[in-house]
Amino acid sequence: MLEIPAAATDLVMPVRMMPQDANPAGFVHGGVILKHIDLAGAMAAMRHCRSAVVTVSIDRMDFLAACNVGEALYFKSAVNFTGKTSMEVGVRVEAEDLFTGRVRHAASAYLTFVAVDAAGKPSAVPAVHPASLVERRRFAEAVQRRETRLSERTFERSSQAAPAPDIAPSSGLIASATSLPGGTGENCAANGGLEGASRLDGLDELASAAMPDKARGLQGLAGADGPVGPGKTPGESSLVMPVRMMPQDANPAGSVHGGVILKHIDLAGAMAAMRHCRSQVVTASIERMEFLGAARVGDMMTFKASLNRAGGCSVETGVRVETENLLTGEVRHAGSAYLTFTALDAAQEPRPVPPLLLTTPLELRRNAEALRRQETRHNERKREYASQKGSGLDQR
Repeated sequence: MLEIPAAATDLVMPVRMMPQDANPAGFVHGGVILKHIDLAGAMAAMRHCRSAVVTVSIDRMDFLAACNVGEALYFKSAVNFTGKTSMEVGVRVEAEDLFTGRVRHAASAYLTFVAVDAAGKPSAVPAVHPASLVERRRFAEAVQRRETRLSERTFERSSQAAPAPDIAPSSGLIASATSLPGGTGENCAANGGLEGASRLDGLDELASAAMPDKARGLQGLAGADGPVGPGKTPGESSLVMPVRMMPQDANPAGSVHGGVILKHIDLAGAMAAMRHCRSQVVTASIERMEFLGAARVGDMMTFKASLNRAGGCSVETGVRVETENLLTGEVRHAGSAYLTFTALDAAQEPRPVPPLLLTTPLELRRNAEALRRQETRHNERKREYASQKGSGLDQR
C-alpha cells in the first residue's frame, strides 16, 4: 500500500495581518485566524492525497496569545494521521513582530479533512508514514483524539435520547463547574486547559512555564474574585445571525469556503458571549466543530448561538449553523460548533463572568455536555503534555 512520508506534507504559509483583520479591541480577529488555519490545513491535506478535500471537523483549536495588526503570522501545517478517506492535519500558528524579530506561539488546531473525487464522493487516501519521533508521537496522539471524539459523540447521542430531567422552569438552577479541575466560579484558574498549556497539533509544544501571563489569560487563567453581576439565562444572550453567501465566499470547488463559515461562527459565538458578560471577550478555544453539509453561493446561512456553560472567567457558546435555499425554501443543518471565550476587563485582563441560570431540561442537558467536554479536554491536554515531556522533546 502506498505510504506518504509525513514530512512531505509540511507547509508554512506566512500572512501579514492588516487593519481590516482587526476586531473592535484592536487585536487580530479570531475568525480571520481560523480562516487561514483552514486554508493551510487544506493545502497540507491536498499535498498528501493529491485530490480535492473538504473540511469535516475541527477537533480542537486553542488560542494561546493575542495577535497584533502588522505582525506576520506563520501557519505551519502537516498531516498527523490518516484513515480510509480522512486525514487529521495539525496547524501551529506563530506570530512574529517584524520590528523586533520576537516570535511566539499564538494558536494550534487539529482539523479533519476528507478527500473527494470529481463527483464529490469520499475517496481513499494514501497512508501517512510517521518516520521521526515527533511524527510518531503526533500519530499516536491523533489516534487517541479520534477515540475520544467517537466516545464523546456516543455519549451525547445517548444523552439526547434519554428522558429529560424534571425541573420547575421557575426554579432557575445556577450552572457551575465545581466538579471539574479548575472549573469553579471561585477563580479563573484552569478554565480551558491544563495549567494554561494548550497543545499545538502539528509542531513542537509549548510548556506552561514558558507561557506569558497574557497568553495564559486567553485560556481563562488569572486570579479573580467571584462571579460578576446577576445570573442570566441562556435565552437572555442567545443570538440569531443570518448571512447570505456571496461569490467571494466560494472555494475553488464552488461551494462556500469552510474558513468563511468558521469566521461567522466565531462572530456569532462572540456576540452571544458578550451579551452574557457585557464585556470584551476573546476566543480561547474551539472544543469541537463539525461540518454536516456543503453550503452553496446564494444560500442564506443562519448562525444560532447560545451559552451552554459559564464559570470563572470563561463561557462556552454553542453555535448551530443552518443553510436555506432561498429559491426552494429547503433548510438543512450545516454544522455545529462549541467555542470557549474568555471575558476581559478594561485593562485586557481576564475577569469573572456572571453565573448561568438553567431553567429548562434542554439547558440542563447542554450544560452537562459542556462540563463533560471541558473535563475531557482538560484530561486530553494533560495526557498530551505528559507525553511530550516524556519524549524529551524541546518544549519551547
